[in-house]
Formats: sequence, C-alpha cells, structure tokens
Amino acid sequence: MNSTTDVLYAVAGQEVETYPSEEEWRYGVPSAATVEVFDGDRSLDDAEDFSASATVDAVSTTVGTAFTAQTGNPRNKIYLASAASVVVGRHYLLENPSTQREMVTPLAVNTASGYVEVEDDLRFDHTTASTFKGLRMVFTVPTAWASTESNLLAPKSPSYKAVWSYTVNGLSRQSETYLRLVRQRARHGVTAKDVSHRWPDALDNEHRRYRGLAFKYAIEDAWCDFRFAFRTEGYEPSQIRDTELVDRIVLARTMYRLLSVPGTGYEQAQVDAALAEYGALFGKAVLSLHVPVDEGTEGAASVDPVQRPIWSR
Repeated sequence: MNSTTDVLYAVAGQEVETYPSEEEWRYGVPSAATVEVFDGDRSLDDAEDFSASATVDAVSTTVGTAFTAQTGNPRNKIYLASAASVVVGRHYLLENPSTQREMVTPLAVNTASGYVEVEDDLRFDHTTASTFKGLRMVFTVPTAWASTESNLLAPKSPSYKAVWSYTVNGLSRQSETYLRLVRQRARHGVTAKDVSHRWPDALDNEHRRYRGLAFKYAIEDAWCDFRFAFRTEGYEPSQIRDTELVDRIVLARTMYRLLSVPGTGYEQAQVDAALAEYGALFGKAVLSLHVPVDEGTEGAASVDPVQRPIWSR
C-alpha cells in the first residue's frame, strides 16, 4: 500500500519510497529508475517541479542452504549466502530456478549466521541457485526544493505527484505516488506497550502468523483507517494539532483490529464491543467536538475564526 508521504519543510536528506506492484514484481526486480515530481494541479505535459534518479535496493544474493517448503522447520526461515544489508520490514523478491517468485518481508535478520525469518511461510522450494533481491525504489528530495516556503501545500491543495519510470524484465513501467511538503508530519504514538497495557492477554491470544511483529500490522492498519477517514472529509492528517486525541482513537481502532483477526479466539460479542468503543470515542472526540487543526501553512492551530467540527453526521 502506497500512502501519501509527508515531507518536512527545510529538512535535508528526506527520502520517498515505493515498490513495484504485484503484477510487476512477478516478472522480476526493477532497474534504471527515475522520478519526476509535478504540482498536483499541473498537467504532466508541463515542466516538472524537479526530477531525480531513484535508487533500487542493491541487495542481490543467493540462497545459502536449500529449503523445502513442505518440510522446512520453521517454514519462514531461510539461509542466504549473505544477509548483509537486508533490512527488517522491507520487501524482497525470492526466486527459484523454476522462476517461481514470492515477495518476502523479513521480521528478523541474523547477519552473523546468514539467515532471515520472514513474516509469512515460504510457498516454494528453493535451491542454492535461488536468488534474493531488493525491490525498494527510493529517491532523495532535493533540500533546496524542501526549503522553499512557496512549495508548502495549503491543506486543501492537491498533493504533489511523483511519477516513477523504471524497467522490469526489459519492459518500461510507470507508477505514481504522492507527497506533501508540510510543516508538521502526520503521525501517531501508539506502541505495542500501549496495546499490552490496555489488553494484558493480547500477546497470548495473538494469531501465530503475526507473533513477533509487536502488533505492527494492527497498529498500521488502524492508522491507515484513521488517515482515510480524515481525508474523506477534505482534511489532511498533517493538519491535526492534538496528539492525545489521535493516539486514543488509533489505539481503540487497533484493539478492534486485533480482536477481529480470525483465529484469535475472541467471540463476536467482544469484537462488537470493541468496535462500539471505537465508534463512541470517534464520535465524542471528532464528530461532536472541535478538533484543533492547522488551516494554513505556518504549522499553528487555527483559532480565529472559531473552528467548525471536522465531521458532521
């Protein structure tokens, strides 16, 4: 999932990343990537705001020990010729000599022993001729552009469009992502500790497929839900100036996400109760009250004129 990237004003060295879609990585890894960034309201026939070379993840190694999907123990652990530069949380393409390909995401990397443990069980057999390659494409935002105040986006202005051009298996490809130059990045502060404090038995009841991820999948999903809901009302998440409100709602949504995962053993009544709590908090904090937001580009909460509620029934 490609979320809109918030780029902070006047901060050097910021990166924007993307991955090829599933219909693309099934044919191989990207190469020769470049990017052009346009104003959101500008035609792609016009001049871009800036262009840059994009870097493709340089990880390229082979499997160190043959792996059989049906008998592997554990089935999500595979040895590589070298695990150097492999990063937890990034996506990689694992391909065997029969050109069976699967995207894998490491949740643990042991460079000394040369193995990675990935989030999902491996689906295919892999020999020492199987390859393990990076898929991530990234470009660095020019500091001069990020430090130009006139490039800051007003809340209701369309996001900048980044047009990525690259090659996969000898064919030219193109994709788009979006970014916003802002004073304050949209973020939340919910952690696995917050979840455990609220629900002490959450770790014990977590589905085995997700163990070791520190509730990352549920927290990120809840955050995406919140961002989506905020955007559907014509606002940007980076406008919010109340971290307590955001964290409380994201935590409640996380609880619902955890309880509703099949196989966790919770009854439907518990799932419904969690959803009702989230709805009540969302209604009280957002639908009924005034939420402090930044209506301009200076980073300050707008207080004059008095804000209207962001959501209306």
